[in-house]
Amino acid sequence: MKKILMVIISLLMVFTSLSFADNGIVFSDMTGHWSKDYVLPLTETGIIGGYEDGTFRPDAPIKADEFITLCIKSLDGVTVDTQGNTGYWATPYINKAYELGIITDKEMDEGNFERQLSRQDMASFVIRTLKQTEDVGYPTGLYKAYEITDYTRISDGKHQDIMLLYTVGLTNGKPGKVFDPQGTLTRGEASVVLYRMLNKDARQPVQTKGIPSVDTVYDRRVGQEIWYDVPTTLFAPIGADGQPDVEAVELFKHFSPLEGMNGTEYIKPYFNPVSENMGVFVYDTDITDMGYLEYVPHVDVEFVINMSDYATRPDNYTFCFRNRGRNPKYENYDALHGETLDYLYDYLFEDQADEVKNKIISIYDQGQRDYESQIQEVLTLNNGRSVQITSQNDFTVFIGQKK
Repeated sequence: MKKILMVIISLLMVFTSLSFADNGIVFSDMTGHWSKDYVLPLTETGIIGGYEDGTFRPDAPIKADEFITLCIKSLDGVTVDTQGNTGYWATPYINKAYELGIITDKEMDEGNFERQLSRQDMASFVIRTLKQTEDVGYPTGLYKAYEITDYTRISDGKHQDIMLLYTVGLTNGKPGKVFDPQGTLTRGEASVVLYRMLNKDARQPVQTKGIPSVDTVYDRRVGQEIWYDVPTTLFAPIGADGQPDVEAVELFKHFSPLEGMNGTEYIKPYFNPVSENMGVFVYDTDITDMGYLEYVPHVDVEFVINMSDYATRPDNYTFCFRNRGRNPKYENYDALHGETLDYLYDYLFEDQADEVKNKIISIYDQGQRDYESQIQEVLTLNNGRSVQITSQNDFTVFIGQKK
């Protein structure tokens, strides 16, 4: 009797250490693993499987060809003909991925599909897969300062896809608010992203409650693509004190309702997700019916809010005075755009607005006599801002954070 009891206890211990999917698939290494609730549903649908030894190996790296195959299998209604394929097993899935635009030659490292997949390449593949069935739009807001502390380690061309992962809610990153873009994707991590892609209720978009923001519409060129009327929410950047700096949002809110012709100038607020800047273009004429190449020469002043690395950079705001040949003296800008410029001066320079403006006028007019010679002056204001006025070919004013 004791022997039978011991056998029963032993069997119970074995079964409690196994993880079962509803279709009867058993994994001996998934009990208690953080990705279990994502892995097992995917095995039920046949999207992903385990190994012959009964393990899933959730912490093992996943290869590019394996993840590409999972992306294709996740697409309902997409068929892949594997009949007659006697060569490399993943060829039919890779060909389908190329056909759908999920992968590109440039990012595949000369066709090395058997390499371990980086987390940043995963972001591109899974976002392009999601775009096959959903309109994901454009990243809502600039999350990097809040949720991606290793943003600077992301390779060129991958930033927008990674931000979309956060925006849509397919990832929460890793502990410490890092994304680990160069790190290797694991089988467990891959399962989580794919499960959330397939199940909207499981997504966990970034929480931005309480962060000052402004709604706008993005309508500028991004690389070779042109985006029009894309709703975008811009969040206040993190300042040097680690808190959201509401100034950037307040300035943008001031100009957003003014878009269009206002007296002698045309005002156009903008957001550029590639350079991560927002700001205001001020034109000398009505550009409503002009094409891009027509209205660019009419920019007189550009006021830029530099969102990238906002907390540490010395030039959070920039004035760029254009068309110096057409404006031989500063008074030309004053005549056309005096109200707009004075608002910015008062906001940024406060009780020293007139002092800084007079300095800008003096250096601008002096620089007009010799474009190529450099004239530069640095001021430190009572509100803690640094102001650098530079004239050499271009005329630019760089302004730091209020302290």
